Amino acid sequence: MKHIAKIDVKGAFIQTEMEGPPVYVVCDKKLTKLIVDVLPGIKKYVTNEGTLYCRLLKALYGCVQASKLWYNKLTKFLHALGYEQSPTDPCIMRKIVDGNVYLLVIYVDDILVLANEEEMERIKQAFIDEFQWITMDVSDSHSYLGMHIMMKDGCVVIDMQNFIDKLLEEHGEELREFATPADKNIFVVDEKAKVLVEAERKLFHTAVAKLLYLTKRARPDIMTPISFLCTRVTKATEQDRIKLRRVLGFLKKTRNWTVHLKIGDILRILAYVDAAFAPHPDAKSHTGIALFIGEALVFAASRKQKCVTKSPTESELVALTDNIGFVELFAEFLGFITNTDVTIPIIYQDSTSVISLVKEGGGLTRTKHLRVRMELCKEALKEKRIEVIYMPTGKMRADGLTKALDGKPFLDFVTTVLGLFGISMT
Repeated sequence: MKHIAKIDVKGAFIQTEMEGPPVYVVCDKKLTKLIVDVLPGIKKYVTNEGTLYCRLLKALYGCVQASKLWYNKLTKFLHALGYEQSPTDPCIMRKIVDGNVYLLVIYVDDILVLANEEEMERIKQAFIDEFQWITMDVSDSHSYLGMHIMMKDGCVVIDMQNFIDKLLEEHGEELREFATPADKNIFVVDEKAKVLVEAERKLFHTAVAKLLYLTKRARPDIMTPISFLCTRVTKATEQDRIKLRRVLGFLKKTRNWTVHLKIGDILRILAYVDAAFAPHPDAKSHTGIALFIGEALVFAASRKQKCVTKSPTESELVALTDNIGFVELFAEFLGFITNTDVTIPIIYQDSTSVISLVKEGGGLTRTKHLRVRMELCKEALKEKRIEVIYMPTGKMRADGLTKALDGKPFLDFVTTVLGLFGISMT
């Protein structure tokens, strides 16, 4: 049976040797006096100004190269324990023993471990021998990077309610509650709206950045309005602040919602790709992708397209071809962490005209780059690297990542992306 452990290496950087060109720091008078009090022999090196110049022998926190030097030290150590890095994500490492796959997730000096008890003990002792100062917590419930991660009944639950509560305390005075995070005008920009003063703009920017962190980890249901507000942080207006406060009001009403990840019986990548045609003021379209392994949402994105398209079919073609490479990389990653031959990933599309173009060819493409996109998809289909299958708009799980929804369509969207069933907004 596998368990999850969290390892925290204390003083990771000061256990890492500084490499490369010499790096010097200057100690101010106050610090220099403290150093001399402890080490009187240093006094002869003090400058006339009462300061002290020191050469760093360890990767002091704050140095540009410190994180990379620590990463190199850590991965070299883990390689010696038999772990190998993922080609698609070098911060994920695996080890295979008698068909069992053990996994490590690295985030600076915080490491998540998925392994059985025997491997847990081996890793713990190896870390103690190498780094001395560590803490290791083996449990089915962990706090990690602002997330509360729990394993129960074959399901992984990610809860960021504490993060939301702190955010509401900072920005949520007298917030009105909303049943949805955005209305139909989410992409509308009023050029005559009052521009926020600099102090207000900075608060707006901070709130949006925190919401971006939240939506990428535990609340994909607010991703569409946050993706838009990210484009407004340098020129925020009163209109944008109203949109921000609606998102916060929605979070106030739904602060206890969590993500439930349960794969089900099918270990296969199912990618839902959708596009909204020309909703932005510059006439660009908007792409949404929801990527599932079985029934568990593992990735979501909502983003403005980089080129102007001339029709809904073109916008759907751009959305599809922009994400083919990512879906293939994710299939490679899934094969790495499961040590299996992954079934060809499926990409669901709700545009029959695009499916006809990429499967059967024909039609006229307006520009060379659109023709290249069409041929790219046809090649991937021919080589059986992906499948593209029609999905009716009513069942398109990425629909809420391209536009604001309400009523039953919004509840259906939330049910699928959060894995929550039986929810209501009453």
